[in-house]
Amino acid sequence: MKHCSNCGNKLENNDLFCNNCGKSTVENNTSTKLNTKPKINSKTKLSVLICLVFVILVILSCGVLFRNDLMISYYIHKGNSEDTISTKISYYSKALQINYDTNLVDKINKSIADVDTDEAESILSSLDSVLLKKDLDKLYIIIYIKKAEENFNNNNYETTWLYLDNATIYGYDVEQFEYYNDLVKKSSDNYNTQTHITERIYVYKNGSPVYADESSNYYFIPDSDRRHLTSSELSCYDKDSLGFIRNEIFARHGYIFKTEPYKSYFNSMPWYIPNLYASGSVSSLNSIEKANVNLILKFE
Repeated sequence: MKHCSNCGNKLENNDLFCNNCGKSTVENNTSTKLNTKPKINSKTKLSVLICLVFVILVILSCGVLFRNDLMISYYIHKGNSEDTISTKISYYSKALQINYDTNLVDKINKSIADVDTDEAESILSSLDSVLLKKDLDKLYIIIYIKKAEENFNNNNYETTWLYLDNATIYGYDVEQFEYYNDLVKKSSDNYNTQTHITERIYVYKNGSPVYADESSNYYFIPDSDRRHLTSSELSCYDKDSLGFIRNEIFARHGYIFKTEPYKSYFNSMPWYIPNLYASGSVSSLNSIEKANVNLILKFE
C-alpha cells in the first residue's frame, strides 16, 4: 500500500496515477533514480590505473625491442658487406653494444685473423670496453699465435717463443701450438750451432765498455725480473747504463717508450714486443721487479 505524494490518497502498489488528483506515482522514484549516481570503488580505480600503466610499459618495451632488432640487423648487414676488416669489426662492435651475441663474437674472431698484427692490436684497443674478458683474451691469443707462426716460418725461433709467452698470459697452452715439437727441436739446434753475435751492445761497467753476447739475449741483466739485484753489482755501472737496466724491466712488459734513447734502443731489441696496455707504473711489476727498480733509482 502506498500514498499519493500530492494529496495523500491511498493507492495500490501497481497504480501509476493517483485516482483522486491524477498525480503520477512514479515521478519521485524516477527522479531519485536519475539523481542517484553509482559509486565507483577506489580499489577498482587503482586496478584500472595499474592495468593502464602496464599496457603502456608493454607497448614501450615492444617499441624499444623492435628498434633494437632493427639496429642490430642494420649493423650486421653493414658489417657483412664491408671489405675493410677494421670497418667490418666496427659495425659488429656496435651491434654487440646493443645485444651481446656469441655469433657476433665469432664473426669478429674470424675477421681479426685476417688482419695485420699491428692493425689487429689497434682494433683490440677499441674492443676493450665492448667484449667480455674471456672473449678479448681469445682475440689476443689469435693475434699472438698468428705472429708466432709468421716468425717460426721465417726461422725466428727466439721471437716465436716470445709471442707464445705473450699468448700464455691470456691462457694459451704453448703445447697446443701447431709447430711446438718442431720449434723445440729447431730452437735447440739453433742454440748449439749459433755463431757469435756480430752486433755488440755496449754498456759501461767499472768504467770500461762491455757487451752482451748471445747468452744474455741482448739483455743488460737477463734475470732482473726474477732475482734480487745487489748494491755491489749495481755500483759497477754508470748512471746512463743504470737507466737502461731500470727501463729494461719495464720493456719486458712491453711498455712503449716515447723518449730517446730508450725508444730507439728497445725497438731494436729482438725480444721487445710493444704492448698498448703496459702502463709503465711500478705497481704493474712483480715484487722482485719493484724492489730492483727502487734499488736502481738509489744509484741513479
